[in-house]
Amino acid sequence: MMGKVKIKTVLLGDSGVGKTSIAVRLARDVFNDRAQPTVGAAFFTFVVENGEDSIQFEMWDTAGQERYRSLAPMYYRGAEVVVLVFALSDKQSFEAGERWLQDVRQSGLGPTCTLVLVGNKADLESERQVSTADAEAFAAEQGMMYIETSAKTAHNVKEIMQNVAERLPEGAGVREEDAQAKRAADRKAGRGGTVAVDDSSKGKSGGCC
Repeated sequence: MMGKVKIKTVLLGDSGVGKTSIAVRLARDVFNDRAQPTVGAAFFTFVVENGEDSIQFEMWDTAGQERYRSLAPMYYRGAEVVVLVFALSDKQSFEAGERWLQDVRQSGLGPTCTLVLVGNKADLESERQVSTADAEAFAAEQGMMYIETSAKTAHNVKEIMQNVAERLPEGAGVREEDAQAKRAADRKAGRGGTVAVDDSSKGKSGGCC
């Protein structure tokens, strides 16, 4: 029987690498080359049909600016998919990857968390500063999947989540029927309901990072 599975997903990386552009491309299939930096975090969703399951990735797009870095751990907690984004045209953003991973791992990720390394801005091939070989080597060292994308042209963007959906460990995520049963039990026990997170088109701060 087909069921909906919700997967908490976090996008992280330096400011300006295209995290928000990837999230917006996934959620709305558009690209805004005048996007402004994200303040705090923004929320998006993207659904992948995988076999009998409808997998809803609930994506937290976190700010890459240093002044918001201390807020990031609250979004990392409980994440089942972590997408680390760097710009192929910016070697510094690639070199910062190890620090981002250290931050997210210190937040207490579970052993089954899926890690993905994304080299964005593949459309800027003439400005490339990070080779595919170097990125693949880093990903292998860190136990990550690797993919190169262009949020601008949509190249390989949907493939990020499609590849993740195919590799999710057994029992990952929260099934909608289980969540409904828990809410019903909570109401019966007098514990109240839950707070819903708004649609991705609302509460968006904008931004390219």
